[in-house]
Amino acid sequence: MQLLKTDCARGRWRQRGKSFPLGATLVPGGANFSVFAKHSTAVQLLLFDGADAANPSRVIDLDPRTNRTYHYWHAFVPGVTAGQIYGYHVAGPFDLARGLRFDPDKLLLDPYGRCIARRLVAAGRLLGIREQRGHRAEERGGRPRRIRPGG
Repeated sequence: MQLLKTDCARGRWRQRGKSFPLGATLVPGGANFSVFAKHSTAVQLLLFDGADAANPSRVIDLDPRTNRTYHYWHAFVPGVTAGQIYGYHVAGPFDLARGLRFDPDKLLLDPYGRCIARRLVAAGRLLGIREQRGHRAEERGGRPRRIRPGG
């Protein structure tokens, strides 16, 4: 695996990783992360120190040239152990006509994850309601009409 530097100032490293298996998989020396996001244009892996942490302790930008294979984004992160709390930021088109609702500011759960570290709270911002994009919640009944995989 090729070793790539992601944050020169802090000396954080990530490797190319593998596209399979999906989800987070512990391997000797760290963990491989892989997620399917067909229409995405950018992905960040966020690592948290605990379930109640408001901000990530590490943000790892995945490079589409080295951390993407077809529709799969992946990276190996050295030093990750069992119990690591993580999520994703995924950027891509916001096109309701095509069923695409990417929001790079939303923290996303891993759809292939094996557990959730804390209780989820239902709120408009979590349901994908985006007043700022000119799509009022009342026009859609506050619920998504259709969501395609990866969007």
